[in-house]
Order: sequence, then C-alpha cells, then structure tokens
Amino acid sequence: MNKFAHIYIVKDFLKHISKYELENVETHCFELLNQIEKGEAKPNPILKEDLDKIIFEYKEKEKKGELKYRLYWIILSLKLTTNLRINEILSIKVKDIKRINDKNVLMVLRKSKGREKKKYYPNQYVMKLINLAVEITEFLRNGNKNDKKINEYVFLNTSIKGGIRVISRDVFYRDFRRTIKNLDLSQSNYTVYNLRDTFMNNIFEEGKKQGVNIFDIHKVTGHAHMETTIKHYRKSNIQNYLEAMFYIKLDNVIVNGTVVENPRESISNEIHSLKSVTVRNENGYCESGTCIAEKDLDCLMCPNFITTLDRIPYIIKSIKQIEKDIKQSVYDEKDELIHIKKLYVAYLKKLYELKEERSKNA
Repeated sequence: MNKFAHIYIVKDFLKHISKYELENVETHCFELLNQIEKGEAKPNPILKEDLDKIIFEYKEKEKKGELKYRLYWIILSLKLTTNLRINEILSIKVKDIKRINDKNVLMVLRKSKGREKKKYYPNQYVMKLINLAVEITEFLRNGNKNDKKINEYVFLNTSIKGGIRVISRDVFYRDFRRTIKNLDLSQSNYTVYNLRDTFMNNIFEEGKKQGVNIFDIHKVTGHAHMETTIKHYRKSNIQNYLEAMFYIKLDNVIVNGTVVENPRESISNEIHSLKSVTVRNENGYCESGTCIAEKDLDCLMCPNFITTLDRIPYIIKSIKQIEKDIKQSVYDEKDELIHIKKLYVAYLKKLYELKEERSKNA
C-alpha cells in the first residue's frame, strides 16, 4: 500500500467521525493531508490586491463592534506583522505580558523551542494590539467564576452554551475561509498559513531593498534553521537575491569546480570513502583524493572540487565566518577575503539553481 492510499484511508476516517459528530476534527487536519498528497507544501504569499480586499473585509466586520470580529481583526493584524504562528498567538496568557529592563516582552511558547517559553520583543504597534485584546476581553474574566484557568488567556470569546472559551486555531481558520469565500480574489485556496507566508515575503522584500544581511533576516523570521529561511522564502532570481543578502556582486566570478546533486556523480574513484575526500570545512569533496593544488590555494578554486546540495548549510556557515574575518582584517587581507567570499556565494548560487531545477523536474 503506497502513501497515497494511507492518506485516503485517514481522510475517509476523519470525514466519517466529523460527519456523525463522533469527535471534533479541526479543519486544518484535512488541509495538511491535502498538502502531503500534493508533495511538499510551498509558500504562497497572498497577492497584494487580494490582501487589500481581505484586510478591508475584516476591518468592516471589526467596525460592527461584535467581540469576536474585533478579536479576529487583532489576530489577523498580528499574523501580518509578526513571525508568530497562529497557535503561538492564541496561547498567549495575560501573565505572559511583561516589562523587563524598560522593554515590552511577551513570553511565548515557540514551536521550535519545546515546552519552554521564550522572550519575544514586540514593537509598539504589536504591543498596542495585545493590550487592546486584554482590555476588550477583561469583562469576560471578571464575570467568569467557574474556570479560573481560562481567565489566564488573552484571546477569549463567549461560547454557544453561554460560558467563555479560548479562541482556537480551528475557529479562526473557519472564519478566515468563510470570509474569503465571498471575496473576488485571484486565488480561492488561501489559508491562515499563507498569512505567515505573506509576512515572510514582506520581510524579504524589505530586506532586499535595504540590503539587509541574510543572517539578520533569519533572526526576524523565527526559523530554527537558516536552511528553512532560504529554502522556503527566497526570490526566483537567485543571483539578485544572494547579491542583496551578502553585499556583493557576482559578475566575472569563475567557478572551476563541479556542482552536482550527489557526490558519486563526479567522484569516479570508488576506493575513496566520501568522508576521506571531504574538504574545506565540509563544504565539498575532492575528486582526486590527493591534493594537487598549491598550499595557499582555496579548495573551491580547484577544478577537482565538488560540492553537492547537502553541503549548502556548510557553505552558508563558511560565508558567515568569512564575513567575521573581513570585519577583523586589515585592508590587504580584506580584499582577498572579499574575493573568497564571492567565490563561496557563486557556488551557493549554482547549488540553489540546481535545487530549483530538480524541484521543477520532480
């Protein structure tokens, strides 16, 4: 039985228990299964003209004054202005809002950090939204004597049965889908997850305009790994993107080595283990097995140098180290290091081009 048959069985089972209300099935479960069926989920930033319509619709609902729509507007705004995931926003508690060393701090349960809450430093606009959410839900906390634990949360709303509840991801998801269903959008399949894609895309666009280093952008995204940042949110014009992120121009940079998907595509001598021919801080491999280059020649300048897709994180790490060395070097050394940095970025460009080509052909 292949994976698609397994997915079909799971979806059929979930539909059954949802139809007969045997258990509450969150809508995003079906969304995730659909993504698995289609392969790796790719970022889908909401187009500006579509986003303007969505924002306008949420703002119109917010003006009605109903509590849930005021809160949905706040949640939407937080999704578009922070790197916080929907669960991270909805799990914020009143006690998580702090003031440390004259700075506003939110203690947030980040996805990549296990069960330990981490400090998140919101800007004034974000802090204003959080405080507003606390203010407009305060009457629910004051009137709730039955469940003190619910009172701890910021995003509360009345329930159908007359009590209060924490707004769940599924509740917001369903409202988002209902809201966009009747709008004239260029795409009808936007989801809550695309709000995060939109935030990330805006970060990269602004970073590119201002020439912000990719390592600083990585910090803003909240990704646990640099590879995730580049893999999911780079622009299709790879050279322009890398030039903007690393403050260099790649004109006239010659790459003598080979870029392949798998090292065995180019290492013909089977007597060498891959580990034994790994060179230059694990940035690649040497085809010859024995160094034939001059001592002062960087391995990446040698025609026997081979690098592969799995070496991308190592090359990024090396570029980061070279940038540190440049800051600490004198003029003559700095010029040489800049040339070496360009070479590393040129290899990175070829690797991403190969990766993009492979994904198109997959």
